[in-house]
Amino acid sequence: MKPEEMQTALKRYGIDTEIVTIYRNGRQKTGLRICTGEKVNPIIHFTPDITLPEMLTRIKEVLQRKMEFRTELLESSQSILENSILCVQKQSDDPILKRTFENLEVFVRIRLPEFDGRDDCEYSIKATEAYLDSLGLTASQLWEAAYRNTRKTLVVREMADMMASFGLPPQREYFSIYVAGTKECMNGASAILYPDLFRNLCRERGFSGCFLLPSSIHELMVIPAEGLDMALLEMAGIVNEINVECVRPEEQLAPVVYRYSLETDEIHLAATLTEVIGC
Repeated sequence: MKPEEMQTALKRYGIDTEIVTIYRNGRQKTGLRICTGEKVNPIIHFTPDITLPEMLTRIKEVLQRKMEFRTELLESSQSILENSILCVQKQSDDPILKRTFENLEVFVRIRLPEFDGRDDCEYSIKATEAYLDSLGLTASQLWEAAYRNTRKTLVVREMADMMASFGLPPQREYFSIYVAGTKECMNGASAILYPDLFRNLCRERGFSGCFLLPSSIHELMVIPAEGLDMALLEMAGIVNEINVECVRPEEQLAPVVYRYSLETDEIHLAATLTEVIGC
């Protein structure tokens, strides 16, 4: 079924919708915005194989558990600054406020706390220039706030410890691997924007540097440079294998390797699947 056909079918049930283009990690997709007449209107992701009964069920579920947002927070510049964080994704045509770091697109996500805290859930929106203008905020104000807020959420942990926190038995091969991201394991690949995370790790453990593997938009695998017997192209292959076997397409980053050097205190792209760029 095409989006227009679904829209017509929903209209017969008294459900008004708007066909919109949405972006998930640089991937352009189609969505149906449910026109509720309120300030916050949910968007349902559309796939050609979805049936009308399935769409009706999905809409019913979303509207039943629809967040009763304190919509005044959407119009509060102070709230926006306090709830902004940095995220990274593949480069895209997404019309949002964004910057570029190496091969990544950096953008600001604004978390929207739910009014009734009984549900363990969180919604968010991506910042745009038009939205900032409506609040009287400048882009530099938002970037600075998001940079500060994000740093507070980031940690570097040994992978064995992280696995133990999920109740998984530690594996010996993971003892020399670290993971950088958030404690919630959400949108943590933005750690690549913070050299101090890896400076602290290298100084504490006596490393001259480390390699950063983006296993998804949510975290980075960190491998010390010392004693490494693996080629850069092989590491890029590991990222690609993780993407293919473990990560949903909308959460994948490119199969590349970054390097942090303690000497220069910089992070740069080191290798792709087919090319060693630098080390």
